[in-house]
Parts: sequence; structure tokens; C-alpha cells
Amino acid sequence: MSLTLVPPLHPTTPSYAAALAELSSVSLETLAAQAGRMTRIDRKYVIPADDLDAVFGSTAHEAVALEIDGRRTFGYSSIYFDTPDLRSFHDGGRRRRRRFKVRTRSYLDSDLHFLEVKTRGARGTTVKERQVLLHPVHGGLDPAGQKFVATTLAAHGIPDLDPRDLHPTLEVTYRRSTLAFLSAGHRTTVDTDVRWTAQDGIRAFVEKVAVVETKAGSTPTAVDRALWRLGHRPMQISKYGAGMVTTHADLPHLKWHRTLTNPLLAHAS
Repeated sequence: MSLTLVPPLHPTTPSYAAALAELSSVSLETLAAQAGRMTRIDRKYVIPADDLDAVFGSTAHEAVALEIDGRRTFGYSSIYFDTPDLRSFHDGGRRRRRRFKVRTRSYLDSDLHFLEVKTRGARGTTVKERQVLLHPVHGGLDPAGQKFVATTLAAHGIPDLDPRDLHPTLEVTYRRSTLAFLSAGHRTTVDTDVRWTAQDGIRAFVEKVAVVETKAGSTPTAVDRALWRLGHRPMQISKYGAGMVTTHADLPHLKWHRTLTNPLLAHAS
């Protein structure tokens, strides 16, 4: 499975893009130091892209935008790895306590690549550990990657998975902007133009939809409250889970059924 450089299907709504351009900027180094939580509570929302203006219009005075080399929206590619029986997919969809995700994350505009392992921590937190890759992964993980995955999973109570069984199952590409609220120590990401490509080549995408994710501690953020005022509530959504179900008609919806029957996602092309 190779990386796909995908141009936007529908550029971020013009007014949101204009508002993003007006914010003060923050570097990746500063963001990582001050708001780059690796252990956190994530709240995810699926909203019409046109609602971004209202959400961030009320919170922009507190935010700065991540900027790298003059860009404020970035292309991402994540390749997810799973076992032949799709253990990661099924454990995640059934809310197993010892669930996990293994993926590579590539920042397409800056040619940076990471191997990441996500597990569940105490009180519903997400724990992410990553290792720098010198180049994208094609096919299975190399011995160094396998060792990193095995060691990380064992440290989080999953000692029985053989990383040699992992193989690429799904690529997810999207455009992301990141807003940081440095004084409060949290950040929010906005993903648009989400596309999925399964290992067998089946593709799907959603149009005019944004996935907003707040990454903070247990206290709701200003963005959460702005979303609630508009009637949006956190949803059980996983780009991996949603993408697998969308590109594999034989898979169960599991915990994502309510999300996948949402009118915004129900007509993924």
C-alpha cells in the first residue's frame, strides 16, 4: 500500500479559511511543547463544513493556528495495520479495554513519517506513542517497527499480539488544520476531504463534512461548548472503523452504527 497525495475535493469553506489566515501563528515545536498532549481525552464531532464559521467565530480570540512553511492546512496520510482477523477493528468496535491501533502517519507537505501505537489509558484517555520513520512504510513493518509495536503494546497490557501478523488494511487521507489554545493547554483539529482506500483498492469519500476533534483533559473546552450550543454532540467515530465499514460491506457497524447512519456520512461515495 503506497501513500496517496490527494488534492482537496472541496477546499475548506472560504470564510473559515479566511478566519484561519487571520489568526496568529504557532510553530510545531511550540505546539508540541505547550499543547501537544500525548495522553488526553478526545472528543470527536461530525459536522457540516459550513458550521465551522460559527464554531470558531466564537473562540478565535483565544486561538492560534499551527503554521509550517507558510501553510495552515496540511495533507495527512495514515496507513492502518491489522491482523488477518481484524483484531484492532473488532476490539475497537466492541469497546474492549485492551484495544489498540497501529498506523503510520505521514505529513505529506513536509515529508515527515511516524509509526504510531494508540492504546487506552486510565479514565478513557488515549495514549499515543510514536517512533520517527526515515521513509514511508510499504508493505509490512520492518524488524525495528515490529519491536517498537510489540514493546509498546506489552507495556499497555497487550503482550499476546505478534507484530509479524500485522499488515496494511486501510489508507486514510485528509486535510487538517490545527488550532491551539495555549493558555488553556489544549488544541483542536479540523479534518476535511476525508478519503479512504482499502487494501483491495476500493475507495470512498465524504463531501462537505468536517471532523472536529478536541484534545484536552477531562474539562470540556471552549470549542466543545461552542459545538454544543449548535446542537452537536460528541460521536463515536474512528476514521479507521468508519473507513473499514464503508469500504467493506460485509463488516458490522459495531459501536459506530449511530455515526455511520448519520445523514452526513450515510451517503459516503
